[in-house]
Amino acid sequence: MRLLVTIADASGLAGGVVAYHGRTGNHLRAHTPRLQPRSSSQTNSRAILGGLSALWATLPPATQAGWAALAAFLSGSARARTQSPRTGYCLFVSCNRNLVSIGTGPITEPQAPRPLSPIYSLAAAPNYDTPDPPRNLLSWQLTVSPTIAPDQVLVVRASPALSPARGNIRPSDLRIIGVWSPWPIYSAPFYDGWVAAWGYPPPAGQITFQVNVVDPFTGLAGPPFRASTTYSYTVGPLPAPGSILIEIEAEPVATVAATFIEVEGVPVAGS
Repeated sequence: MRLLVTIADASGLAGGVVAYHGRTGNHLRAHTPRLQPRSSSQTNSRAILGGLSALWATLPPATQAGWAALAAFLSGSARARTQSPRTGYCLFVSCNRNLVSIGTGPITEPQAPRPLSPIYSLAAAPNYDTPDPPRNLLSWQLTVSPTIAPDQVLVVRASPALSPARGNIRPSDLRIIGVWSPWPIYSAPFYDGWVAAWGYPPPAGQITFQVNVVDPFTGLAGPPFRASTTYSYTVGPLPAPGSILIEIEAEPVATVAATFIEVEGVPVAGS
């Protein structure tokens, strides 16, 4: 509900009430705090970024200036073929975030860029246990063109399962699901990492995958390359209900018959 107020200059938050200016005058509304997402992926990402920010603050000015000079060089060099932040701090965080993602420690000194392997194509397709329905989904198969150097890796990100009508996939829709060293085999299945990031997939949907080439020596990453695929699988019959014994401090207190419990579609008790 909106209430017209007579204080022409009122704006801001006071006592759980927000005063603001609208097209029809000045208004009051109840303040609704924004929810702060606390998924494991977001919590981990914030912890990494916080640690890198603290590490940057410990660098001597000469080292920070070196990162700034490298950022300026990369921003003006089309031959670098890298995602090039424009400030030294952003480049430092970007490179070290990539290094942490592939399982190596952060670096403090900027490293001279090395040529990154280009990606000419990326394909994604579902893997099923049988070609025709009814069928189970085993994984998603990613294939890149065979041009990745032996000492470079791919960081693989993926969206949740969305409607095929969803056309715009933002970077915030993607989470890291794995690190891939493709040489000399340029096709690999991905499933467990996706489940860890997004939970078990619904029976049908469309997933967008993104890969970036990362140099494990410098932390520099190439431009992103995306591919999308649709999938559908048959949900199996529900397990036969059983009995669940409830105990408190190892003492049986109740038995629930003819039931089962699922967690994210997987039976965990009673079947």
